[in-house]
Amino acid sequence: MDKFFNPKSIVIVGASSKRESIGGIILRNLLDFGYPGRIYPVNLKYKKIGQLDCYQSISDIKDEIDLAVLAIPAKVVPDVVEQAAVLKKPIKNFVIISAGFKEANAVGGQLEDEIIRLAHKYDLKVVGPNCLGVLNSKYKLNASFSKNNFSAGHIGLIMQSGALTTALFDLAESENLGFSKVVSIGNKAVLDETDFLKYLEKDKDTKIIGMYLEDIKRGREFIEALHKASHSKSVVVIKAGNSQKAKKAVESHTGAMAGEAEVAREAIEASGGVYVEDFLDFIENLKMLSSFKKPGSDKVVILTNAGGAGVLTTDLIEKNNSLSLKDFNLCEKRKLLKVIPEAGSINNPLDILGDAITDRYTRVLRCLRDMSNIGAVICMATAQAQTDIIGISKAIAQANKYCSFPVIPVIIGAHANKQAQNVLKPYGLNNFIFPVQAVAALSALYELDRRKSRLASAHFKFSNTPEVIKKMADNAYQEFRGAFYFRESMKMAEYYQIKVSKTYYFGDHSFRPKFPLAIKVDIPRLVHKDSHGGVILDIINDSQLEKAQKELKEKFPEEEIIVQEQTFRGIELILGIKRDINFGPVIMLGLGGTMTEIYREKILWLLPCAKKQVEEKLNGSILAKILQEKKIDIGVVIKQVLKVVKIAEENEWMRELDMNPMIFYSDRDPVTVDIKVFLAQ
Repeated sequence: MDKFFNPKSIVIVGASSKRESIGGIILRNLLDFGYPGRIYPVNLKYKKIGQLDCYQSISDIKDEIDLAVLAIPAKVVPDVVEQAAVLKKPIKNFVIISAGFKEANAVGGQLEDEIIRLAHKYDLKVVGPNCLGVLNSKYKLNASFSKNNFSAGHIGLIMQSGALTTALFDLAESENLGFSKVVSIGNKAVLDETDFLKYLEKDKDTKIIGMYLEDIKRGREFIEALHKASHSKSVVVIKAGNSQKAKKAVESHTGAMAGEAEVAREAIEASGGVYVEDFLDFIENLKMLSSFKKPGSDKVVILTNAGGAGVLTTDLIEKNNSLSLKDFNLCEKRKLLKVIPEAGSINNPLDILGDAITDRYTRVLRCLRDMSNIGAVICMATAQAQTDIIGISKAIAQANKYCSFPVIPVIIGAHANKQAQNVLKPYGLNNFIFPVQAVAALSALYELDRRKSRLASAHFKFSNTPEVIKKMADNAYQEFRGAFYFRESMKMAEYYQIKVSKTYYFGDHSFRPKFPLAIKVDIPRLVHKDSHGGVILDIINDSQLEKAQKELKEKFPEEEIIVQEQTFRGIELILGIKRDINFGPVIMLGLGGTMTEIYREKILWLLPCAKKQVEEKLNGSILAKILQEKKIDIGVVIKQVLKVVKIAEENEWMRELDMNPMIFYSDRDPVTVDIKVFLAQ
């Protein structure tokens, strides 16, 4: 892998003297950026390009080549790859810039499959196809068709979009961001995000890793690699491509609520990463992580020369689930009175008035330095006529040296931002032009540090399925059913000691109706029975029961009819499992019954999952507050979640489990009213 970033020799197939061609740009980038290794251009049309000898074919090169960069039509790429792989000194590492593969059409997909076949046959490492290239600022390597407009730094990038990579480079200069190593992975035919995450985790020049991903190829391996990397480095992931298309294949409420984006967020955050949803948040988080020390607590002080800006920031912090405002005690307020004008405010936010000059900022920051339990200071300035933005920026930069907490500059205004960034850059710091970005990035930094402190193992392996459950699953497969009958689902619930509402089948001689009752048809393929007229509720006497049974039998003459005693009212939750295509089993707990898809309040856990992790996510959540208001024992809920964790661990064949609702009470055991079990295809 190291030869992608530190090659001693590079061949460029498709090199050109034309400045506008991809091959020409790559060649010029290598030369202009100062690449110290040997360069071998290959193109039938040239004998020389500039001062370099140009080869007619890759087969004409007799020297050892560390890296081949291909910028040629897609249809000839497989042939060139094989030519290079069978040389006397075979080339093992390829960056395929060329587009026109699986992202284009079926023919392109076949070409990409051929590249994969060749990689396996000759043990080749391939980046791309359809990618921007690779870069290493320290080694002066720009084997890409981006501009040479990126600064050196400690951020490593793994990007699935070349266009967004070049956009980030363009923004980076004004945002004081610098990069160590960058790879554009494109179609990920051979090497993917997990391979490069493992590489950057060991790279001494990389302190922060940023990733833009549209899909995650090997989910379980990825989160294990992320978990390992998170112990020593900060990782920010923007996951795109979270469309509604995937939800079309989902059959249960559990599956619908545990959507692709929600599961990806849980997987990334549980493994110690920062999950963001848009490009601006991606940049702001990279700025925060690369510039500021970690906050020691959640307590924030707002220091401002503008009352309105302070109020806006106060609102943002009060709405934030991770941060809170510091309350100053009497002794601290007396100290603040000495450095803040009488017309200002010694309550948080600290308003030091619009006429504040640099000295006032410095005196307040030095006063705050000696106070306890400050996690961070958000230091704001708007440009009044007398405001010295350059001086205030220097004061903030110095405060970041003598304070044990981060002092986050929020200098508002386009020109003021440029002035601040010019001052802060030599200190390795960054300005945030709006408080909303500063608060969000600070919150992510605080939460990241908390998550890292409680990272559990990411390794998971399925246990054996109990024989009684295995027989039912095997039978369902043999009958080409995609789901269990209700009686099979009940049997599985009984095995794992999950109580199901008292249920009978018509014809059962032990049946003694205890009204009110509900009856429903038992058809595995019919997921939403109520919408097909397969459920009748609130039956209060024998006459209604007989009428309801007749009605269902007319609609579903070949199917069995279930009778259930309607349970007492309580708090309805949904508890289940979804087998995510990337990350495996996901446990989901949320508001159930009719509330399920209205409020969509939920908690997710990935395997492996221990009691401590269940407690940490549930305690303090909105769900926990609702349960506490209804005097429901949280410990009882945790116990039920752990039973479902065991089901997920022991039943690899399961695609989804949906218990909705599971009703919880303050004075009795929980009862599951409906349970559905779906099989993986």
